[in-house]
Amino acid sequence: MINVKRKYKFAVIAADVVIFTIKNKKLQVLQIKMNKYPFKSMWAMPGGLIRGEESVDDAAKRILHEKTGLKNIFKSRKPQIIEIL
Repeated sequence: MINVKRKYKFAVIAADVVIFTIKNKKLQVLQIKMNKYPFKSMWAMPGGLIRGEESVDDAAKRILHEKTGLKNIFKSRKPQIIEIL
């Protein structure tokens, strides 16, 4: 296991953003390549810390834009059943 030094004195809340799509009849998920040690070059979901008065939805939008440049992505909190052909 990687030894990660504690950076914060108190608990912090983080959010990861998961984006699924179907392209060419295949399920795909958006991932980013980490650029900081100790996880440099590893794949991950875009994520980050939620700011003090920020809502979870606003944090998810900000994080997605900061990490990927994407904006105005459709969101759904309802489970969706899809058929993959």
